[in-house]
Amino acid sequence: MSTGIGAGTTTSPNVSGLSETSGKIEIKAGILTKGSHTITVKATGYTDATVTQTITAPPSSAPPAPFINTIVFTEDAQVGDIYSDQLIVTGGTMPFTWSITNGSLPTGLSLNDRGEIVGTPTGQAGQYTFTVKVTDANNLSATRQLTLTVDGPTSVPAVSTASIAPNTIGQAYDQSLDATGGSAPYTWSITNGALPPGLSLNDQTGEITGTSSKSGVYNITVQVKDANGVTATQTIPIDILQSYDREVIWNGQVKNIPAIVGNDGGTQTTYMPIWYVMQLLKSMGIQSTWNGHDWDMNTSSTADLSGIQAGTGSASIYLNRTLVQRVNSQAKVDPSTNKLTTYMPIWYVEQVLNRVGLQSNWNGTTWSVTEQNS
Repeated sequence: MSTGIGAGTTTSPNVSGLSETSGKIEIKAGILTKGSHTITVKATGYTDATVTQTITAPPSSAPPAPFINTIVFTEDAQVGDIYSDQLIVTGGTMPFTWSITNGSLPTGLSLNDRGEIVGTPTGQAGQYTFTVKVTDANNLSATRQLTLTVDGPTSVPAVSTASIAPNTIGQAYDQSLDATGGSAPYTWSITNGALPPGLSLNDQTGEITGTSSKSGVYNITVQVKDANGVTATQTIPIDILQSYDREVIWNGQVKNIPAIVGNDGGTQTTYMPIWYVMQLLKSMGIQSTWNGHDWDMNTSSTADLSGIQAGTGSASIYLNRTLVQRVNSQAKVDPSTNKLTTYMPIWYVEQVLNRVGLQSNWNGTTWSVTEQNS
């Protein structure tokens, strides 16, 4: 029986693209979607016939990968000016995800999820090379290396003041903040923290002046802005002391502890309360005990016990149970706690700390102690 495809041919489901070649019914490529399909063909014309056949359509062709068309930027960016440029992609399947895989954008600019580079450059002028990557919904991706030129000053400002001298409560205060680089004139401001009560900042000169009325350590973040709108910041501690306090910079951290000035063998010297020093030593892994006349420091680090000349005095300092120094001590009331405590001359304490790897320096107002390997 011969079956042909005539004008009355129907299919279920409806399929177009049927043709007959040498008595064979064919479905042209590209008609069916991927997957299995059961096709019933009823052909009329010569002899009515019904044919049922299950066929599997071949997989559709792979989706196209994305391609980044942007090769160069349409214009340069300018330090201090708002900038925006769109990266162009063709192919691929939305939505797209954008990222920087190598290098970095100029400071102040960012790449958003729409493929736009936007922002206001706040750093130094120059050429910035980076690699952008776009990934589509099918996890297909493309990358391209681009270079963006930023016009403007080649020098940026920096706050050169890292620290300023302490001040005693009730005394007039006058300290200046300094900056380098960028383009003058500068404008100063405080972006985090607050000045001690009684002090103010001149936003044109960077001078901090006034009479402080409350003691404590005030950490402030100062910002300098140059004539091009480029900014820089620096966090600086301002230490306001009570009349009986001395400033201690212990491995970079500013502390205030009480002190007294007394006679040591005919010489006026500064005495520090050993209880406070013992607490500071704990932060460096040095444990110590005090029994009223012996101060014993214990450390797992190597201690230098050479050339010991202990001298004389009413109190003794030990390192890992070895006597290294005798000193004259004084028992005085701690003005912070109103309790009796023992004070020792700071110069002798410095010599002992040097033996356990702590670099110590005293200038009459500030005592700086740092780990020599820090």
